[in-house]
Amino acid sequence: MYPVEISGPRLAWRELTTGDADALIDMLSDPGLFRYAADQELPDVETYRGFLAEQIEAARTPERHRYKLGITVDGVIAGMGGLEMTSATATAAEIGYLLAPAYWGGGMGTEAASLLVDLAFDRLKLHRVFAGADPANHASIRVLEKIGMRYEGTRREDVFKDGKWRDSVTYAILETDARPAR
Repeated sequence: MYPVEISGPRLAWRELTTGDADALIDMLSDPGLFRYAADQELPDVETYRGFLAEQIEAARTPERHRYKLGITVDGVIAGMGGLEMTSATATAAEIGYLLAPAYWGGGMGTEAASLLVDLAFDRLKLHRVFAGADPANHASIRVLEKIGMRYEGTRREDVFKDGKWRDSVTYAILETDARPAR
């Protein structure tokens, strides 16, 4: 399915373009954004444009399993994320999302994550959606709980951050589970 466009009351998900590179690099350079994420090296804008071009080309294939999307608020890039199907039969997907800090704390993360679950179940007809979080990232865990995900367990030392291995927690929702009303 290409292109993907999903709108909520305050934000929308859309396919990324190479023109988004500058805004995304600017957003990704905020050190607070990766407080709980694995160590990453920020690419230069040209390298990132190349990465986006590869993602766009891959998105146009009939067997698409990765949805790398941008979050926009009033037409301006406010974050990114998406979902990636992980099972061999393409019945499960992992979701992830990053919002610029200017949008934290007002329910935008919950709206963004909820729209990804809607995409997975309503349009892609998947059976299971899951997400991981740092156990100390209470805001992210709360988002996952608010969209109806349930705690499934702790993955021991699966993320390398700040020179040491850290645990992460997994939450999931099934197509048959109740989804909270928005």
